[in-house]
Amino acid sequence: MKLYVKEIAKSKGISLTDIFNELGLKSYPSFLRTLDNCDNLKFKQLEIIATKLGCTIDDLKYEPGTSPTSGRSFKCPHCGGDIHVTLD
Repeated sequence: MKLYVKEIAKSKGISLTDIFNELGLKSYPSFLRTLDNCDNLKFKQLEIIATKLGCTIDDLKYEPGTSPTSGRSFKCPHCGGDIHVTLD
């Protein structure tokens, strides 16, 4: 599955080195390869990455600014449907 960790980090001005250090991994090149093939990431690592980027794990699946949760979500008091609000 494609995760947009690099793109989200770039859009938020967070370096991949900061994420690498937060994960406590030993090899930076291996970390970069892991980001390209995210099937090897453990759930705990995804949690750390999402926390560092200030988003949810689900947000990592979307390009920056296109996640359904990138704005505020509210429930309509009448129909119960989702209302998405994005502030630019």
